[in-house]
Amino acid sequence: MNNGTIRTATKLFACLLLSFSLFSATTGAANAATVAGVELEESISVDEGEGLVLNGAGIRTRLILKLYVGSLYVTEAMKGADAQDIISADEDMLVQMNIRSKLLTRKKMVAAINSGLRKSTGNNTAPIQEQISAMESALDEALTPGDVLQISYNAQTGITTMIKNGESKAEMSGLEFKQAMFGIWLSDAPVQAKLKKAMLGG
Repeated sequence: MNNGTIRTATKLFACLLLSFSLFSATTGAANAATVAGVELEESISVDEGEGLVLNGAGIRTRLILKLYVGSLYVTEAMKGADAQDIISADEDMLVQMNIRSKLLTRKKMVAAINSGLRKSTGNNTAPIQEQISAMESALDEALTPGDVLQISYNAQTGITTMIKNGESKAEMSGLEFKQAMFGIWLSDAPVQAKLKKAMLGG
């Protein structure tokens, strides 16, 4: 092999190595974590709001069933904040549920959210009943494994949006409703203590 051939081969190898390195870096940035087989993005943006970063994620279980992967996205400034600060904050944030079990039906999801809202509000859901009714109406389709539900709060508009598989299903106004919704996972009486800890990055 002559010197020209060696130089060409060396340059080609260097280019391939650089391409692989760039691909690896891009892939690593896209997915921050894999939980129960679900790849979660490191950052996410919804409704042209502020970019959100993954705060933590875990599995909602019932007995031996893995119902969904729950993840919490917050602003960079809110990352690592304690539960009550996140609940109270009038800041962009999002909870994502990646459905894993076919046993988690639409009816059971509505019942679970309502139960969570009663707990997070100290059994005082009357002030947000209109928003709850709108949310229930939005969950009018069957849930199947692979579906993605998102509860997104936009601080600029004061609106909480329920999104299913990328499609907006309902909009509920008011900081009080947002606080109640995020309290489902983060209040002193969360849907599951282990999931709360995981979503807080623990």
